[in-house]
Amino acid sequence: MKGIVIYKSKYGSTKQYAQWLAEDTGFGLYPLTACPKNLDGFDVIVLAGSIHAGFVSIREYAAEIWPSIKDKKVLVILTSGASNREVIRKVVEDSFSSTILNSIKVFPVGGRYVFNRMSFIDRNIIKMVAFFSKHQETKEGMLTEKDDVKRENLKEVLDYLNIR
Repeated sequence: MKGIVIYKSKYGSTKQYAQWLAEDTGFGLYPLTACPKNLDGFDVIVLAGSIHAGFVSIREYAAEIWPSIKDKKVLVILTSGASNREVIRKVVEDSFSSTILNSIKVFPVGGRYVFNRMSFIDRNIIKMVAFFSKHQETKEGMLTEKDDVKRENLKEVLDYLNIR
């Protein structure tokens, strides 16, 4: 099985997971900006991104390359400050077409949410969205820092790929 891990990382969490996954699988590792144009030689395509501003960061790239990878095993690994699986599911549904959604396997993994590492704009977007949130649990979750980036969060991905 020949695979590739393509990632887009803003603050480093996604890159860390992509590196760990490449180490554990032997797959090639590329940032989105430097990945090969031709993916014909790969059986497994792993797209690693984050949930940012209510969308999956790699959604446009996935849609762009979909015609060339639709017959391959495609996994999407998502980092996020959100831990609510229902919120993540909704974001994923809003980010991908039904054609893509029905053909990929999505793995939400823990993310990192540290305000002093975020850009001024990102911090203020989060504060504004939290302020307008109707759900206290969501509001508190958005304003609470966390670091849930752990190698063991990839266990489900490795099991799916029959590695380990």
